Amino acid sequence: MKLLIIGNADSIWVKRYIEHVLLGQGFEIYVTLRNRNPVFKEFYNSNGINVVRMARIIPLINRIPYAQSIFNLIYFLVRLLRERFDVIHIHYMDTGIIMLLKLLKRKVKMLVGTFWGSDLFRASEQRLKRYEKSFKYLDYITLSTKRMHNKFHQVYNNKYDLKIRAALFGISGFDDISLLTKSTTKNECKKFLNIPESKTIISIGYSGDSNQQHENVLNSLISANKGIWKNVYIVLPMTYGNIEYGYIDSIKVLLDKIGCEYQLITDFLSDIDIAKLRVATDIFIHAQTTDAFSASVQEYLFSGAVVLNPKWISYEELRNLEIEYIEYSDFNELPKIIEQLLGSELNVCESNRIKLESLSSWASVKENWLALYR
Repeated sequence: MKLLIIGNADSIWVKRYIEHVLLGQGFEIYVTLRNRNPVFKEFYNSNGINVVRMARIIPLINRIPYAQSIFNLIYFLVRLLRERFDVIHIHYMDTGIIMLLKLLKRKVKMLVGTFWGSDLFRASEQRLKRYEKSFKYLDYITLSTKRMHNKFHQVYNNKYDLKIRAALFGISGFDDISLLTKSTTKNECKKFLNIPESKTIISIGYSGDSNQQHENVLNSLISANKGIWKNVYIVLPMTYGNIEYGYIDSIKVLLDKIGCEYQLITDFLSDIDIAKLRVATDIFIHAQTTDAFSASVQEYLFSGAVVLNPKWISYEELRNLEIEYIEYSDFNELPKIIEQLLGSELNVCESNRIKLESLSSWASVKENWLALYR
């Protein structure tokens, strides 16, 4: 079966999907790329995966507003129409790609569209309406979480229920954390990150994107009792995301006002390094504006950290499994919660790990994805 993934070959999620779901299943795999050389070039080459470039930069055209984008769309379409695929699977519902679905449908046996989260939750009403024009060409529409299902039905009612399939993305980090904790202690993970072993680690957010609302979290913590911070070390992972100019400097100003030791991680972290950060963390504060079903939140829960999650992001799947975490409604609640946590013993909840593994390990979700192609 010849299968094309239209997404971003540089995305770790696309790479992991191919790695954990598609490899070894008899597919001839193609994946699209916007840049010149893929970040995961070695992985794609070693596994015989064909990388299809979506763009060709021509300096003269690039100087004309919008001309390069239009040219790239035509260039990509011409390339696709030369090929015949059994399945085209769109990862992330982008309006540019949606415009091509009518033409692509003529060249393919099956079209699948997968919403990732922000393409549904952060899309304008106008964009959501544009999406709908393409739904008649899709054989299946996949949604990961109950919250995504609710949002989809709120916008489109029940018109497309026969096309909808539920399929979660698996969490690769579970395997890394499990392997790590068999051979490495929490203190060794702290040492690796240059964090004093005696400190309680509070991690805030999981990227440098302002949607993580670091500033709101830190502003609230400034009002906490100053005495609690002497044995605390705050970590902000900011290795990826749309980091705005001056944003990191503004974060440092707020951290200095809190008055405890801190570290901003801006260098690339490997998968095993990320696992070390998860294991080293005692308390994780999540404050993102919207979210489908964050892998990072699940990884912190899996590693045994105490997770603080805002009530405006509801994880019905976690609630149904009675997975333990702390909810807050407003940033002003955070100082009191942190003071209470730091004033008591932090207990690791081992049952979270077992429940999460059954819910969203790649082994648990793989079959739902493969069922789409049969």
